[in-house]
Amino acid sequence: MKKTLLAIAVSTSILGVVGTSLACSRLAIDTGENGVIEVRTLDWNTPLGTVAVVHPAGEKDRVNITDGTYKNNAEWTTKYTTVAFEEADFFHKAVPSARNVEGLMVDTLYQSSSFPFLNENISKDTGKPTIGPGQIAFYLAENFKNVAEVIDAYDKGEFDIAWGQQLVGNAGQHGFHVAVTDPTGASVLFQLGIQGETVMYTGNINTSDLGIQTNEPLLPEHRMYTKTFGDFKDVEYGNRIPGGIASKDRFARLSWMNAYHNKESYKGKSFYQALGALNGAFDQAANLAQFIPVGSNIMTQTYDRLLEARGRETQVNNPSGTYPSRIKYTHALGNGYVEMADLDTYRQINFNMDDVVKFTKPMCADMAKQANAGKRKVEFKECGGDLVQLGK
Repeated sequence: MKKTLLAIAVSTSILGVVGTSLACSRLAIDTGENGVIEVRTLDWNTPLGTVAVVHPAGEKDRVNITDGTYKNNAEWTTKYTTVAFEEADFFHKAVPSARNVEGLMVDTLYQSSSFPFLNENISKDTGKPTIGPGQIAFYLAENFKNVAEVIDAYDKGEFDIAWGQQLVGNAGQHGFHVAVTDPTGASVLFQLGIQGETVMYTGNINTSDLGIQTNEPLLPEHRMYTKTFGDFKDVEYGNRIPGGIASKDRFARLSWMNAYHNKESYKGKSFYQALGALNGAFDQAANLAQFIPVGSNIMTQTYDRLLEARGRETQVNNPSGTYPSRIKYTHALGNGYVEMADLDTYRQINFNMDDVVKFTKPMCADMAKQANAGKRKVEFKECGGDLVQLGK
């Protein structure tokens, strides 16, 4: 695994100190015979939804919706047909996940540890084409076939992440991080570290923890924290991890699952058995119940005061807040399977990327609405009316 820019200074004195009430989780496993399968959730204090928007290959005049904070706004024509999963109920049609017909999967999750450094990133803008939060997921899926192409384009300066841009251009600044995975298990994680510098971690989910993603702290601190409970294969490892909703504990629990869920353990399972096994592992580690408060962390408060003393703005943590899992996606990167579950109503709906590959114009489907109407298969229609895609 390499870091193209080492911008994070990790100290045991601040291990696990950054906490937040914002929660999302992701786990991607290479199941061998059934390929890479990923499960992720959207967790929030209000119900959420999902509108699937298909951007077909050849769609022109694609553009990052910007607030003007960066010099060079990205524009492009869609190269690979992509489905962007918009959250329109609360997050202004921001796109937390997107995937293309080649199996490239992109996920953005909250990362409050990066929030204090957003404005420094703006000040370091070098004029590369930039894409902001809420849009980077579909930009990468629409433009690149696999992880190797993403890494190569980033290294060549063909795009940059507008970390400090407001969400979809008008909804405030938010800390976040971006993971990209393809059907080979190759993965890259982009995070914003101290001094406003981007850090890129590369590897493969079969030999690293890049298939695991929660929220704060940054990846080196997560790795240090997981070691405090011993070896993942110690039969008592899981019994030592706290059971709360803190993101560092979710990361540790998902890392524990990751140690046991692999090609060998999935050998001989049917596709749906593999879906069941991975969803069971994810649910035990990171599917968050309703009504449970996030709690407080004195170390978080201490670290926030340190940052504030240095003139940095931090995100407010609400220890009484509840942030249950609202939406859960299951993606099979190899065979095109997509499933969404509305966890508020326990309704599920699915489609296959083969269903959208021949579309020649943008098509939309309110997956949550259709699921809650009792449909099991997603029905797409031309975008418009009550289904207006981001930027239209």
